[in-house]
Amino acid sequence: MKLANDAIDEISFHNVVTAKTLYENVLSVNFPKDVAWLIKATTNRHDIVHRNGRTLKNEVLNIVSADIDELVTKVVALVKEIDAQVKDGLLDNID
Repeated sequence: MKLANDAIDEISFHNVVTAKTLYENVLSVNFPKDVAWLIKATTNRHDIVHRNGRTLKNEVLNIVSADIDELVTKVVALVKEIDAQVKDGLLDNID
């Protein structure tokens, strides 16, 4: 069990493509096809945390509260969609 926990701890869930692939392969969860918005949000988060709100090109991010509200709405919808699939899938093979 420790080996599995250590392997999971080493995975970067900030990489949306890696997380998406992992969820699909391990949990049979289907992500929406368009996750560009989530990749952009993750990149913005990285720039805020590690680059003081600037991009690799040294441009200042311009994020307003409406952007945050929209992101929260999208993330909640994504989490609900994933949660429903995991809950529905857990008991499929039990007779």
